[in-house]
Amino acid sequence: MVVLDVRRRPVGTCPWVVQPCRALLSLGSIMPRLSLQVLAPLLLLVPVGLLATTILTVNNLRDIETDRQADKLTLAVYMGVRGTKMEYVLLLLGAFAVPLAMWRLGVVGPAVLLSWVTIPYSVKLAVDVWSKQGADLNRVLAQTAQLGLMYALFFSVGLLL
Repeated sequence: MVVLDVRRRPVGTCPWVVQPCRALLSLGSIMPRLSLQVLAPLLLLVPVGLLATTILTVNNLRDIETDRQADKLTLAVYMGVRGTKMEYVLLLLGAFAVPLAMWRLGVVGPAVLLSWVTIPYSVKLAVDVWSKQGADLNRVLAQTAQLGLMYALFFSVGLLL
């Protein structure tokens, strides 16, 4: 009998729970059957969800050494420090690429690119993630949450315009 030891492998940190990729793959598999206009409301969730995932990524990156010592197998432990930092950058890139793709596909107007006002702040945070470690990432964690709020605000205003 196999028992899931949640102390060693927390369910919330398993790749199929944390990563939004599965949702994107599922969405991609039904796109040929549905029109893009039907999927537009779902696509609007993706960029904000990617930025919410960056908060978890920074948190896991900060705790990677203590998780390793506690024999906790989080996604960050699996991917290592470099892989987790790369994940952070890719999530940021994805959050800015989705509105561009939606505009180019004609789903939304160009005002949705107002969310790009937060790109300079995102670049600063990406540099901080690559240059800091341990407890120094606490400030980056808080700033990543602020980025998510600012992005969501500008994204929403862009949708309303």
